[in-house]
Amino acid sequence: MKAEPREIKFRYVWRCDVCHRYSYEDMNLDQIEGCELWIYNCDHCDTHSPCSLIDRVQYIGLKEKNLVEIYEGDVIENRKSYAVECPDVVGIGIIVWTDFYWAIDWIGGPEGDGVENYLSTSAVIGNIYENPELLEPGTKL
Repeated sequence: MKAEPREIKFRYVWRCDVCHRYSYEDMNLDQIEGCELWIYNCDHCDTHSPCSLIDRVQYIGLKEKNLVEIYEGDVIENRKSYAVECPDVVGIGIIVWTDFYWAIDWIGGPEGDGVENYLSTSAVIGNIYENPELLEPGTKL
């Protein structure tokens, strides 16, 4: 049986030069590569403002327990409900690319855990741009 290829797409991260808030848009490489500044309709200040391209993050080809697509730089929460003695253990981690696979770097914990091991118990709760407070060790949810 031939495996289906994963969908390759990117999320472009913009910051409005007027209100300094972040916006996201899925675009193909031909539309955006090489642009440092783009006139983009800001989602927040409702103007046709100049926006700076901050980053381009890749879809990892997987979805979390709520069927939300996972992108590089997403922050995930993991609740391993099967642990009877401690049902609400929470781990917060960032989706990263290692040299060979997509992984989770846990805040205050180990780095490089394979994402596939946590899909059924994890949910995307933000990203490294809009939710930097989630990256603090000891974050309470």
